[in-house]
Amino acid sequence: MRKYNYEKYIAILLFFLLTSTISSIAQETNSNVNKMTMWAKELKDSPQPNIDGKLDDEVWKSANAEKTVHFTQRSPENGAQSSLETKISLYYNDDAIYVAAWLYDDEVEKIGRELGDRDSGFGVNSDFFALYFDTYQSEISAVSFVVSASGVQTDRILINGDNDNSWNAVWESGVSKDENGWYAEFKIPYAALRFPKKEVQEWGVNFMRRSIRLNEWSFWNHIDRDIAGFENQFGVLKGIKNIKPPLRLSLSPYLTGYAQNLSDDTKWSSRVTGGMDLKWGINESFTLDMMMIPDFGQVRADNKILNLGPFEVRYDENRQFFTEGTDLFQKGNIFYSRRIGQSFDILEENTVSDEEEIIDSPSDAPIINAAKISGRTNDGIGIGFLNAVTNQTYATVENTTTGETREIIADPVTNFNVLVVDKLLPNNSNVSFTNTNVFRDGKGSRSNVSAGQLSLNSKDNTYFFNSTVAYSHVSDWDDEENIREVTPGFKLNMGAGKQSGKIRYGLWSNLESDTYNPNDLGFLRSPNEVSFGGEFGYVNNNPKSDYLNSFRSWTNISQSSLYKPFKYQSTEISSNFRARNKSFWTVFGFMNWEVGDGYDYFGPQQDIEKGYFYVREPSFVVNTGLESDSRKTFYFETNAGMWRRPSRNQTDNWFNLELNFRVNNQFSFVIQQNHSWARDEEGYVDETYNTAGELEDVIYGQRDIRNVTSSIRGKYSFTPTMGLNFRVRHYWSKVNYEKYAKLGTDGYLYPTNYSNFDESGVDQNNRNYSAFNTEVTFNWYWAPGSVLSLMWKNQLESDQSVLSKSYFDEVNNIFDQSQDTIFSLRILYFLDYAYLF
Repeated sequence: MRKYNYEKYIAILLFFLLTSTISSIAQETNSNVNKMTMWAKELKDSPQPNIDGKLDDEVWKSANAEKTVHFTQRSPENGAQSSLETKISLYYNDDAIYVAAWLYDDEVEKIGRELGDRDSGFGVNSDFFALYFDTYQSEISAVSFVVSASGVQTDRILINGDNDNSWNAVWESGVSKDENGWYAEFKIPYAALRFPKKEVQEWGVNFMRRSIRLNEWSFWNHIDRDIAGFENQFGVLKGIKNIKPPLRLSLSPYLTGYAQNLSDDTKWSSRVTGGMDLKWGINESFTLDMMMIPDFGQVRADNKILNLGPFEVRYDENRQFFTEGTDLFQKGNIFYSRRIGQSFDILEENTVSDEEEIIDSPSDAPIINAAKISGRTNDGIGIGFLNAVTNQTYATVENTTTGETREIIADPVTNFNVLVVDKLLPNNSNVSFTNTNVFRDGKGSRSNVSAGQLSLNSKDNTYFFNSTVAYSHVSDWDDEENIREVTPGFKLNMGAGKQSGKIRYGLWSNLESDTYNPNDLGFLRSPNEVSFGGEFGYVNNNPKSDYLNSFRSWTNISQSSLYKPFKYQSTEISSNFRARNKSFWTVFGFMNWEVGDGYDYFGPQQDIEKGYFYVREPSFVVNTGLESDSRKTFYFETNAGMWRRPSRNQTDNWFNLELNFRVNNQFSFVIQQNHSWARDEEGYVDETYNTAGELEDVIYGQRDIRNVTSSIRGKYSFTPTMGLNFRVRHYWSKVNYEKYAKLGTDGYLYPTNYSNFDESGVDQNNRNYSAFNTEVTFNWYWAPGSVLSLMWKNQLESDQSVLSKSYFDEVNNIFDQSQDTIFSLRILYFLDYAYLF
């Protein structure tokens, strides 16, 4: 008899009921923002300007070219008029948008002009000027083009004020300066924009200026910090007529050569690879991106850490294809691109006999190809589709008696798909549907996960409501029944509150079934949760004080339980504050209190049905920190904190310090130190079984943990298009077990005879883990969109049970380990159809 999954249909019904009943509150336009209008002028008789920043072209000299505009501060004095005079002129023709900016300054010698890499404009000590275009007037997304006073380009995609720095477009800019200030000039080809195909264009637009000496951020159309949202506070650009979206077609072929000496090799080897990226504007709204013969050899290494907990560590995505223009794919929060290319070690059942052991397994699965299509229609409907295929991988198995080895399949050929449909609603609101699908060949696991997301804001953008419903469907092959067993699961969360003004608050709730599992192509540390909470905040961006520049504080309370079986887990109260003074020094603090006993059902790393949990007695956390003025030649950030459990006299401490040195406009570097001490921590370490193979005891250990991370990173910029970057990081974790106990089914620890010493008396559970990474990269953007990259990567890693006596002993020991050294040279050439034909 077929068993119907009512949970799925209830979740879907709830989502569409919420959509249909609540969406009516978003059917009015936002009237809380004063939207100014700028008129574009057509470049008719004058020749197009030479983009050199000098502003001596005929079009800029015309009587009506310069237009004084009033900029309004967002920071430091929200709503005050800008301290500096700015003039702007905007023209267009059949090919591009042209913008000139006269950025006057009475103290020219104090204009910030630090150099940096492309896309580093917001992170260097430099004045800059930015253009923002919301070509569909979505009030939720935009693109920005930024040039610094030193000529460094930065371009970004913005989604709800969040910046995607990985997006790169091809455009032109130039800067110059004289005794009156500095000047910026832009040419933004239509190939760098997506806009509707219609006779009369009307876009959202804004301009931003930063003065580093004043630490002033000002906008043409005021971006009020007391109003939620960013793109919804743009002005309007009118006057552009009869322009046509061009054919957007570009190829980026590349060639990479490697010379490497890996830890398991006795000599150097070399290889040459080639590939190509393709971008094709299918129409004025949608773009196809393809990655053919992918090569990620120059991707930055992960910041590895030792993980002693029950949950997976989430690492950042550093591969450009999976970071650039992927904002749509984050809807529903069920897509984690690092899954693509990851080896899941899904070994076929019964392929390893009792006399065999796995001696080598793959760390990743090679990507054969990947493609994505994304864009948004004139009606505000965004569509995204991503597909990637990975090749099969093999593990090596050795017969422990004969020494013979053989290979078995670890990962079959796997197809990954993501589909997103997103509809913009008035007042910076939207509703979306996301689906991820993973199909493994043969008997491999398969999954399908769907999520619906609704985000609504009130007419004045003061109040919000959001909700997400997700359903997962995972199927695994059952050899005994010769069928696929399906495991469904669901998730539902929602929140509402006030997001603007000085007084802000919110309520939220989250429900995840015990079988909800998006992890084939998403990331979730643990399902099986029922939680809810509230928050109350005070935000004052313009305190009436001679000392304070801004102040904000939040207090939160939350409670969580298991979904199945429904059991209480914890209640926590937390509070934080952040205050900045008129000299731009910032002090911040945080505290958290776990109220009453908490119950950890995941720490024992056993199926919850077995009844194991660990009782956490009340504890509290205190942390405070200080940041100095980042405009200075030297500035720092530091914080220190303590975790305390009084009933067991347990105390953890940590201290973090970041020192920033700006030697000159070309050279700067950062030194970081992160230290933590955990004393008498109790955590899972092992489990024992009886002669029948049944679980006997779950073993916990009392341990001291010492973590140290030391790093230095820096850059030397030769020109705005040529620079050298370096990064050195050493991470050390020392885990020393003092005694062991067995976990009772009542959640408390009891004495045990367990030990794990080897013949030399070393406790094999002790961990002395170290990772040392060095990366040096030289980049030269030798033509628009084209780059030459030279990289040196060196990696050392050690994991053993013998503990180093001190940090300096560990530094000496790590260099005795074998290492991976890789030199690579890549040349990428950008070919644009618009420039070739």
